[in-house]
Amino acid sequence: MAACRPKRLPAWVFHGDKDGAVPVENSHKIHDALQKLGAPVKLTIYPGVGHDSWTQTYDNPEFWAWLFAQKRDA
Repeated sequence: MAACRPKRLPAWVFHGDKDGAVPVENSHKIHDALQKLGAPVKLTIYPGVGHDSWTQTYDNPEFWAWLFAQKRDA
């Protein structure tokens, strides 16, 4: 069932609160919807950051540790 997949897929959503291209509310909605499904989801909002939330994310060792700790279920 494709509808159940997001519920099992770990996700970490990142967004800058000053993003002028994509409203930060979109990330809150995605996070809340996944959380409602019981998905393992995290949300990080960077204060004062615009559309470039990836630079701080990629510079964060915690992100890489989390990413490489993810394993596919058998």
